Amino acid sequence: MCKGLVKNLVVYTAAILAIAVMLSGCTADKPSRLILAPEVAKPAGASQLITVTTPVGPSTGKVEEKLTYSAGVKSSLQGIYEYGFDWGDGNVSWTSSAIASHSWADSGIYIVRMRVRCNEVLSDLSPAKIVMIGSAIISRSPLNNPEQVRRYITPDTAEMKAAVKVIFSSPWKKHYNDFDALREWVATRISYKRDYDEHGIADYWQFPVETLERGTGDCEDIAVLLCSLLRAAGVPPDQVYVAIGTPQGTEAYHAYVFERYSKGIWSMVEPQLDPVTTAVSFTFMDFALTTDYSDDLYCFNDKYFFRGLPALASGVYELNLWHSFWPFFPCAAARVERQLMAEDRIEGTVEWLGAEKIFFEWTLNVYGPDGDGMLVWSGNDVRFGFTLPAVKTGIYTVEVIKRDYPPRNLRLRLTPPGWKRARE
Repeated sequence: MCKGLVKNLVVYTAAILAIAVMLSGCTADKPSRLILAPEVAKPAGASQLITVTTPVGPSTGKVEEKLTYSAGVKSSLQGIYEYGFDWGDGNVSWTSSAIASHSWADSGIYIVRMRVRCNEVLSDLSPAKIVMIGSAIISRSPLNNPEQVRRYITPDTAEMKAAVKVIFSSPWKKHYNDFDALREWVATRISYKRDYDEHGIADYWQFPVETLERGTGDCEDIAVLLCSLLRAAGVPPDQVYVAIGTPQGTEAYHAYVFERYSKGIWSMVEPQLDPVTTAVSFTFMDFALTTDYSDDLYCFNDKYFFRGLPALASGVYELNLWHSFWPFFPCAAARVERQLMAEDRIEGTVEWLGAEKIFFEWTLNVYGPDGDGMLVWSGNDVRFGFTLPAVKTGIYTVEVIKRDYPPRNLRLRLTPPGWKRARE
């Protein structure tokens, strides 16, 4: 359920359209949709002579309850057909009928598939049928349910691991780091489709394997798939989450990815955008499509669930400063502010992350309650510390101005803690 994205998109599209056209020639090596759409779940050498539909049958059941499934088969081959049902629990049943029954001994979420054999020709595996048994049954609309939303992140499944292997072994991978390769693959291969259009209801969460095989999903489906792939690729669980935010006064929500693996600081990532689009738009598009949904936020993956943003150590603030076009346009800047009492003491350190050299001087300003400049410093240091007293009670502002062209990540340590990002 994603509303309000068009509004933000229109605001920024006009600003970046000319730049995108000019730079479009730089994306010639970008992998095409055809290259990005291998059927990762299919075994090597699988035949295209027989096609099998998704098994039809119950989606939930009790432990030891016998459930019956069937699947449609399309084939022009003449001969004796055998039907193999893979029940997802290590058991495979071969029968002479396209209908079979099975019971599961343990609670769990199982992937049921079928394949067909005729005249020594073996079909591909069918698309996945998700079956939830016993205490593992969860809602297909689990919003705000901590235990259930975590079950949708599935990095340990064979399908996620196979997808990562295919993506990383693709020839176009050389153009991307691991994070951007996975993001590119998801953004290019998975098309947005509303739940109403796909499932006939307002909200229906797909498991990653379903999104992978259908090639469609809405915002949480795409975010859940990307998070699952990143976790399957080895991204630690404390560095990537699905984030779901709801603007105040509305019931709409949007899902995206919150991560610090690729940049070293926490960043909002719109998984429906590929890295090339993000680079061409100077990261504005990621920000524009997610910032309205940064209130009433919760984050989760297969290991964790918490409300609000990922916590940093007390007094530590991580900021991303966008591209700067100085001296032609205003510099990139970030500001934090806090109420201080007279005779409080401000101690701070500014550190540019991942930078060995700052090409153009950057500036640190500290303003008092009346807007007076209490500290003005400029230089090329990668790290700079400062100390000064608060002269009166009021709101104090610490401002960092960057003139270098490329975006840079900043870590700011301030004592006393409790500073907030100032509204630009």
